[in-house]
Amino acid sequence: FQWPKQPRGGDEVLVLENLGKTWQTHDGKEKLVFKNVNGLVKRLDRVAVVGVNGAGKSTLMKVVTGQTP
Repeated sequence: FQWPKQPRGGDEVLVLENLGKTWQTHDGKEKLVFKNVNGLVKRLDRVAVVGVNGAGKSTLMKVVTGQTP
């Protein structure tokens, strides 16, 4: 048995254009987590997401992976 060779995907792995995220607070207000995020991750790129606690790193990853809208 041989695994079929898969076609290579495109060179652009992730494209972010003006990405933003807000959360609804308990009192009904919106809290801005981040806005105007732009970026391009290409095939074979290595990426590190760094920042202080509460900066929105985990939220960004959840949006990118589709875990939160």
